[in-house]
Amino acid sequence: MFANISDWQSDKQLEVDGVPLDLGRGRSIILRRAGGANREFMVALAEVIRRVVGERDPADVPDAEIDEDLRELYADHVVIGWTGLLDEAGLDIPYTPQAFLELMALAPDMWVRIRATANTREAFQAMKDRKALERDMDTIKKQSRGKRNGADTQHA
Repeated sequence: MFANISDWQSDKQLEVDGVPLDLGRGRSIILRRAGGANREFMVALAEVIRRVVGERDPADVPDAEIDEDLRELYADHVVIGWTGLLDEAGLDIPYTPQAFLELMALAPDMWVRIRATANTREAFQAMKDRKALERDMDTIKKQSRGKRNGADTQHA
């Protein structure tokens, strides 16, 4: 019926499987949507809101009071991997929720970008050419494997 609304439709499978967020310099973080079809996140978020906000008006809860909980939610339910993040020796740092929390403490502006991207429909927009996304994801996975195997340990 409506032929011109594809730019307002998200791909529910991408919301669950994740999309790469390009951080530049060969670094990417794979994000699920913070909402939408990511039901695990929505259930966990509701629990955090009940626990932290309680009977108060949500507008009265300072951001700092809920921010740590949100980072933990993202670590467990939104961020599913990364590539191109290196340690001092130039080796790939594997994704873990704890490593994500450490990274967010060191790069608060990255946290702002991750939150904004994971909450936006455009990042998970229905795509006519899913093959392009699959190629991008395959490339990221291959790059990550190569770095873990020591094949590519130089900084970009």
